[in-house]
Amino acid sequence: MSQFFLCHDPLSVPSENKAGYIYHYSKPRFFAHVLTDDVAAYPFNHIHYAGSNKMFIYKRGDGRERLFIIMVDQNLYRATVKIAPALKEAAVWYTATLNKDDTKTY
Repeated sequence: MSQFFLCHDPLSVPSENKAGYIYHYSKPRFFAHVLTDDVAAYPFNHIHYAGSNKMFIYKRGDGRERLFIIMVDQNLYRATVKIAPALKEAAVWYTATLNKDDTKTY
């Protein structure tokens, strides 16, 4: 069973680059948002963020590459050493989730 949840608020309208939210419920617990540059009309202008983050590139089935950034909003245990491996696991889990949708589309 996965330690991550993909969270969406159906009543809110996300910003242009926001792809979703990830919650990790086991230690280190954190809540993070996922940004992407998939929309060409809304490129990243600048990012100033002092927290933990993880960048990765996902190549879709049609050959287009997408850049994703997982940025920790709330580090509930204030873990500093254990958060980097957890973000790497979150990136692997998120790409596996994207890959399941990708195989249906492409």
